[in-house]
Amino acid sequence: MICTLILRKMKLIDYLFVDDFGKEYYLNILQIKRLCLLQLNVDLNEYAGSSGLLVNVGHSSLFGFDLHIWRYSVSVDVLSWFCRNLNSYRNEYYTENAD
Repeated sequence: MICTLILRKMKLIDYLFVDDFGKEYYLNILQIKRLCLLQLNVDLNEYAGSSGLLVNVGHSSLFGFDLHIWRYSVSVDVLSWFCRNLNSYRNEYYTENAD
């Protein structure tokens, strides 16, 4: 019973592309409700920002890092407890940009 409930809520791969002041690519792998095995976010911004590396261990994910170099950034989270809800991103993006 519990196994069938978990399988109904699970998504193997969920992705989203947003073109807003640059290009943003979102990828979630093996998402169960708010738990996600792997989250990947790649941003190709139109405006330059500060460069740096941020390594996260333990707060919202088991391990993660954010790398920002000039206009490009990559964010990776492994076993995240607060997975991005890409459906809410889709709803906000499409309602704001509807003609």
